[in-house]
Amino acid sequence: MINVLAQLEVIHIRILMALEESNPPAEAGVRVADAFDLSPGLAEALCADLLRLALVETPGMSFRGLHNTVRLAPLGREILGLLRRESPRG
Repeated sequence: MINVLAQLEVIHIRILMALEESNPPAEAGVRVADAFDLSPGLAEALCADLLRLALVETPGMSFRGLHNTVRLAPLGREILGLLRRESPRG
């Protein structure tokens, strides 16, 4: 968990929070490029980071090997819960 947390940047956490709030159907996902008004290349790079850390899942296959449509994975939910419990209140 510490290794995963150490690799997260603010944009990763914002994406995870937006995925949690959107709560897409199980077979769908959120297109990160559209949700954050990002270029497709940047969205794919951010999604690749989150996929590598197992914080998000893809709703299907990509023949290019790159994804920018994802949904929150169970570990992503766990990480968000941990961040919320550890954040200072006030």
